[in-house]
Amino acid sequence: MLNGPAARAQLQFIIHQFTLIIRCPVPSLPPNCMSEFVRVAKAADIPDPGKQIVEVDDRLVVIFHVDGKFYALDDVCTHDGGPLGEGQLDGFCIACPRHGAKFDIRDGRALTMPATQATAAHEVKVEAGEILVRLSDE
Repeated sequence: MLNGPAARAQLQFIIHQFTLIIRCPVPSLPPNCMSEFVRVAKAADIPDPGKQIVEVDDRLVVIFHVDGKFYALDDVCTHDGGPLGEGQLDGFCIACPRHGAKFDIRDGRALTMPATQATAAHEVKVEAGEILVRLSDE
């Protein structure tokens, strides 16, 4: 039985996959968003370059700060559910700590094997020094 971060990541991956199967559109929301912007952190709290894991609507998201801009991805490697937020950040690339799959933090694209699918990227804005995230429906 798995414990700690590995179990959390595995469960999050399973929930993410299940959500993709049962998702139904919500007519009142724009086609590419599942929520409104939510305050997640203070911009000054994340160094450049740096990252921080936050929870948005019961979903773990990694906020990245690189070259003065902020980006947000699901904290899930699409290869095996690994926690991307625990990986090595190198420029605009985050590497999964489990098997080394790399993702572009700007759009979630899988850059290297063993990952072949993108991880969800979310809209980010900064207002009055606060980082706000709106989850995509990916």
